[in-house]
Amino acid sequence: MRIAYLVPGSGDLSYCENCLRDGVLIEALMQAGQDVLAVPLYLPPMLETDELEGLQVFFGGVNVFLQQKWGFFRRAPEWLNRLCNRPSLLRLAAGRSGMTDPAMLAETAQSMLLGSAGHQARELEKVGDWLAQASPRIDVVILSNALLAGMAAHLREKLAAPVVCLLQDEHEFLDLVPASHAQALMATLRTALSAVSQVVSVSRFYDDNLATRLGFQPSQRSVVYPGIRVEQFPLRPTLPKIPALGFLSRWSEDKGPHRLAQAYQLLREEPEHQELRLHFAGGWMLGDEPYIRSWRAALASAEQTGQVTFTRRFDQETRRDLFDRLHLLVVAESRPPAFRRYVLEALCTGVTVIAPPLGVFKELAEVLSEGLVLCDSEPAKLAQCCAALLRDPAALAERGRRAHMAVQKHFSAAASGLQLAALLEKLINEGQEER
Repeated sequence: MRIAYLVPGSGDLSYCENCLRDGVLIEALMQAGQDVLAVPLYLPPMLETDELEGLQVFFGGVNVFLQQKWGFFRRAPEWLNRLCNRPSLLRLAAGRSGMTDPAMLAETAQSMLLGSAGHQARELEKVGDWLAQASPRIDVVILSNALLAGMAAHLREKLAAPVVCLLQDEHEFLDLVPASHAQALMATLRTALSAVSQVVSVSRFYDDNLATRLGFQPSQRSVVYPGIRVEQFPLRPTLPKIPALGFLSRWSEDKGPHRLAQAYQLLREEPEHQELRLHFAGGWMLGDEPYIRSWRAALASAEQTGQVTFTRRFDQETRRDLFDRLHLLVVAESRPPAFRRYVLEALCTGVTVIAPPLGVFKELAEVLSEGLVLCDSEPAKLAQCCAALLRDPAALAERGRRAHMAVQKHFSAAASGLQLAALLEKLINEGQEER
């Protein structure tokens, strides 16, 4: 199959679940023998695969923003359009992480979902024409998330190919859209998605929630768990000598790093936890900074002595280094997540994970043996749960070993690629029979 996979980039300033999922899926599809044409949108995406470096970016973030705000740029000469799409300007745009604030992007999202009737119609024509000229021809199109659905009708007609839309974490945007835009945006999203042949959720939880909320019938819905490259996260032979807790995500209020910081402070009040370390990795966006200052100040003395560390990166090397230092990875989110691949990566290395009984975590706990421990994210309860697990290092190591085996069995990237490829092939064959 010739697959066009449209991948939005969001900059490199925080942990991006969708970017990492897309990179692994693209590579897995290629290794399964499929011909994948990756099409970056907005900003260069972080895909963690050397095969996809330096690709042309469509719907450049600068052009999308300017075309939304000023009519002149919708008719601007092509040389100016190309200038705004230069890599240096896109990197600058990536640094302006406030551009991903849902309140600022509600109108742009609405316009993008209107497709050929939106302010970015010129950009849609470009990507459609480029894909139509691809050789060999495109058999199927994958959209990385539902907010790209405004492209579906145009691409489906232009390429005479089915369009598949992956679903993961769109609710994090939709639930934060201002009330003045929410109803119209949801109505436009439903209309745009009517041109999609199939939606593929990352978990049963998300299929039951967002896919149903969007009005898709069971026959139009599928679930493919995002796998991880299990060979890149080998089981650690032993636990580290110094006990440590870790956090890996965006350092935003809904992700809850302040709750882990408070739990850590409670633990450090006990004599048996005086050596306990705390490591944060991931990063933040522009609007997160006041919130981060509010809780990080309380950890200043521990940070100065090296007992607490902060790493504003989330690349593969950083994640593996973090896991190697941890006894426990703590997830302290307040909202139900669609999926969390870094949880699988940590479990694969033998790190026990504590997560709230929300969203996909209840689902994952069913198949991940004892490695995923469900616990409320309230700081006092988190501290109690951590203390109980840290009390028995041998049992903790055994939990990690079992979790590693469960991840290898159920969540490999290769299995995800084969499952998605089978789904795509079925859709293509059904489309050919209809014609």
